Amino acid sequence: MESYSKRRLLGAAIAGSALLGKHALAQPAGWPSRTIQVVVGAPAGGGVDTGARRLADRMGTLLGGTVVVLNRPGAAGLLGAQVVSTAAPDGYTLGYLHSGHLILQAIEGKPNVAADFTPITMFSASQFCIAVAPDSPYRSLADLLEDIEKRPGKLNYGAGGNGSPGHVAFEKLRSLRTGLDVVQIPFKGAIESALAVAQKEIDFVSGVFSTVLPIARNGKLRILAVTGPQRSPQLPDVPTVAEAAKIPTYQFVSWGALFGPARMPTSLVTKLDAAIRGAASEPAFRKYLDESGGQLMLSDSPKALAAMVNSELNETIALMKKLGLRKA
Repeated sequence: MESYSKRRLLGAAIAGSALLGKHALAQPAGWPSRTIQVVVGAPAGGGVDTGARRLADRMGTLLGGTVVVLNRPGAAGLLGAQVVSTAAPDGYTLGYLHSGHLILQAIEGKPNVAADFTPITMFSASQFCIAVAPDSPYRSLADLLEDIEKRPGKLNYGAGGNGSPGHVAFEKLRSLRTGLDVVQIPFKGAIESALAVAQKEIDFVSGVFSTVLPIARNGKLRILAVTGPQRSPQLPDVPTVAEAAKIPTYQFVSWGALFGPARMPTSLVTKLDAAIRGAASEPAFRKYLDESGGQLMLSDSPKALAAMVNSELNETIALMKKLGLRKA
């Protein structure tokens, strides 16, 4: 993921500094003196929750305090984001935000990631992938795309509905290669759409790699390509979409990062940034990411993360307008 990180996270520090707040508060003395909560807008037990808990445990040790996860699922992550945005900027309430929140903002106008949060550190990324049934006639992504072009409107794929990351991943490909007239079949989540492909109910899936990979390892799916800038270390023989479709500019990853409420003190941001980096860089956490289909991706600084958020939000808004999904 290094190439993505360098292009997205380096530079534009002036633009990114606006997200850090012009009037930072002073750091509270003796911080942390009580439990720090990391709000996760997903149910307990899922992949997002599990990763956040592993990170939180080690962060607490590095900070000399206690860090726990607070689950607030609902409204595609909006409920959890609202808990964080309305909290005091004292370092005791943090939030796990991800690229899906930018998609939500691009469609609905909220949450306002730029105005209502303080960026701290990006620590992980997940590729998406395009997969078919193991006995599918499509042996490569090129085969699949060529057949879509030959038979417009005849093939279908599974994703999580309009505006879901899986939908955006494939629509971004469509925006870069004309003639891909294909029907999206919405599902509740990646697991449902992946199983529908395995059961030959739909032609292919555009889903998060970490969900599709175990099904593929069990021989029930065949992954044709991954959406990141580099091949996955878990499947080094599977090409990227950029390689397979011969579109060098294409890439799509879903990142995860910790944010605080707007106007957090710079001194707290610095301490939290160091703790997150330390926890995420440890071998045990890196091993967890590898085994779960994710990858470590650290932002270069809070300002670089802010700049990346601004850049990606503008791109996502443009795509949502093109798809006719923007409501804000």
